[in-house]
Amino acid sequence: MAQSQSSYFRDSTAFKQRLDKVCLPPNAQLFTMDATAMYSNICSEAALKVLSEYLRRPSTMERFDYNADCLIEAIGIVLRSNIIKFGDIFAVQKKGVAMGICPAPSIAIIFFAIHEEFLMSKWSESIMFYLRFIDDVFGIWLTSPNYVADNRQWNNFQDDVNDFHGL
Repeated sequence: MAQSQSSYFRDSTAFKQRLDKVCLPPNAQLFTMDATAMYSNICSEAALKVLSEYLRRPSTMERFDYNADCLIEAIGIVLRSNIIKFGDIFAVQKKGVAMGICPAPSIAIIFFAIHEEFLMSKWSESIMFYLRFIDDVFGIWLTSPNYVADNRQWNNFQDDVNDFHGL
C-alpha cells in the first residue's frame, strides 16, 4: 500500500530514472523538503483517525485486498503501545510512531500521502514534479511571471504542507 502512493520511489536509482524523464521549462524551480523528526512528531491519535478513514474508503478497499477492521486494529495496537527495542532493552516511545519498528515507515508514508492528495489537488498547476522518500521530498515548482503573486502562492503552499497534525 505504501509503495503504491504516487509520490513513492524505492531508491536513488528509481528516483534518477523518474527524474531523467523530466524536461525543465524556464520557469521551473527545484525544491526540497524534510520533515523534522517525522516519526516522533506524528500524532498517534490523528494518524489512527486519518489512516482509518483512508482504509475504509471504498476506492482503497477495492484497490487492495485486506480486512479494514483487522488492519485498523493492528495499526491501533502499534500506535498505542509504541514499544521499541534497543539491544536487550525495551522502551516505550511517549510521543509519535515508535522508531525502529517494522510498520513505522509504512505508517509514515501512507499517513503523509493522504495529506499529499490534498496538496497535489490544490497545487497541481504549480507543482510539475514531486517525489518523497519517507520524509524527504524533491519537487519542481513552476513559477508564475508575477513575482509577488508567485511568492504568495509559494508561501501558501508551504503553509499547507506544514499544516498536518504537527508535521
